[in-house]
Amino acid sequence: MLSRYKILTRVLLLVVCAAIIVYFMPHEHTFTYDYSVGKPWKYSQIIAEYDFPIYKSDAQLEAERDSVLLNLKPFFNLDDSIGKLQVNNFKRDTGTDMTMVLNYRERVELSRLLTQVYARGITSQHDYDLVVDSVKAVSVVSGGVAQVRSVTAMLSPRMAYEYIVRKADSLHLSKETVGRSNLNNYIAPNLIYDAERTASVRKDALSNIAPSHGLVQSGQKIIDRGEIVTEHTMKVLQSLQKETDKRSGSGAEAVLLIIGQLLCVLILLGVFMTYLVLYRSDYARDVRSVAMLLSLILLFSYGALCHCAHFY
Repeated sequence: MLSRYKILTRVLLLVVCAAIIVYFMPHEHTFTYDYSVGKPWKYSQIIAEYDFPIYKSDAQLEAERDSVLLNLKPFFNLDDSIGKLQVNNFKRDTGTDMTMVLNYRERVELSRLLTQVYARGITSQHDYDLVVDSVKAVSVVSGGVAQVRSVTAMLSPRMAYEYIVRKADSLHLSKETVGRSNLNNYIAPNLIYDAERTASVRKDALSNIAPSHGLVQSGQKIIDRGEIVTEHTMKVLQSLQKETDKRSGSGAEAVLLIIGQLLCVLILLGVFMTYLVLYRSDYARDVRSVAMLLSLILLFSYGALCHCAHFY
């Protein structure tokens, strides 16, 4: 009968041997296949072990994001009171102090042109530069109602002034007349960029882009040796690799994997020690024999692990 000390010694040897074996065992799923479209699959059959989505490629996702952003319609709030105020100020100022500078016809025509640019919408130069090259249209909100307008219909303050000068010339109003009217003092942005609402709509639109299309079910064959790798198969394999990496990166799963490996090795070594105790008690009583046998198990286990790693 073995003493408690000898039993503890053998248990300790088993635990140390099991820990070393588990240390050298792979602790994560690996995906080391080398393949390309149009070439035959040179590995064994792959069966899906779990359900996973077929992820879209980075290029496809980027194209969808660009499409969403291009079709996005930034929101601008139209303040009608600004245009009315500035036109009234222009009429008032040119009808009193500048009466001798502008005649009646010039005042009427310039007031009408000023009304036109405010109807088109004037936004700050910064906000105009923000949207002019990135979107095709904008949503203009007036009185709680949003209307879609082409971005080319908007004007910056400088463009509004140039528009009036151009139209004034076609009405036979000289540049000197426009210059004397000090129109720049009556051109102010009446389209205010709604950054918060635009950001909210942009976020919702981008979040609606699905990262995957299709699903591979558990037990479904993905590919077999000798089959030609198609574009679809490549997407499935890339999705499997991505899902494998994601699952391997889980800390809780890695801990459970190590615990499971340790338990399996301990059970096998425990069965081996039980065999020694029942049928080869002479070896079980000699701690050096037990150490030698466990060392052989450890050596062959390490060799097998190295061989499998090299083969796969």
